Amino acid sequence: MLKKLFFNWKMNPASPSEASSLFTEFISLAQFQPQISLVVLPPYVYLSELNQQLQTSGVTNLKLGAQDLARYSAGAYTGQISGQMLKNMGCQYVLIGHSETREAYQLSHEQINQKLLQSLESGLVPILCVGHQSDKTITEINYPELSEQVTTALQNLPTEWQTEFYLAYEPVWAIGTGKTATNPIIEEVGQFLKQELAKLGLAKQVGILYGGSVDDVSIQELVKLQQIDGFLIGGASLKPEKFKTIAQVVANQV
Repeated sequence: MLKKLFFNWKMNPASPSEASSLFTEFISLAQFQPQISLVVLPPYVYLSELNQQLQTSGVTNLKLGAQDLARYSAGAYTGQISGQMLKNMGCQYVLIGHSETREAYQLSHEQINQKLLQSLESGLVPILCVGHQSDKTITEINYPELSEQVTTALQNLPTEWQTEFYLAYEPVWAIGTGKTATNPIIEEVGQFLKQELAKLGLAKQVGILYGGSVDDVSIQELVKLQQIDGFLIGGASLKPEKFKTIAQVVANQV
């Protein structure tokens, strides 16, 4: 199965011209690798301009997503961005509960659930991030915590919900450290997450992603994973030589 690639720019780059130039590299990649499915997640302020670039390019295998959204649909919430706003700016995907966002804003599992429900109400495809927050090393996986994150975030889903959806496993200790979890550990966690989803009747419609120092080197082994349907990529998203190598390695697995 061809793995889907999500590229999280985080709070980069510094200017609209840099963002446009970087996005041009992704358009070029999409044209060169039409069989690869790519999603770029830039800062909010660049979405409108990048959407115009995307529409002009005519590529169909490159989409835009946002890095977060508000828990509310509208109202007096200064500094917040609603799902409908994102949808109207050309977004099709949205990250929910990335570990950096969870930590910075001290988000509860219930608040993550509210964001997820808002994404569905707005017609955005959610990428729900989960990871063992309390464990800072590779030595132990906090399965009860992972289970709580999944089950709480996915409560009260609309019964008619049939959209595309992704669950991204990102061990906190691996993000931005240059260290990745080993394939056996990722496979074990992937299987566990699928079992948790099966309890909720969602096993068949939810894709599992891995995120945590995915780059042009680590992808050589990560691409062999059987329980993982794609990757959430951070730092390498800003370096064309790296993200193009990642895409090529994934394409070679077809």
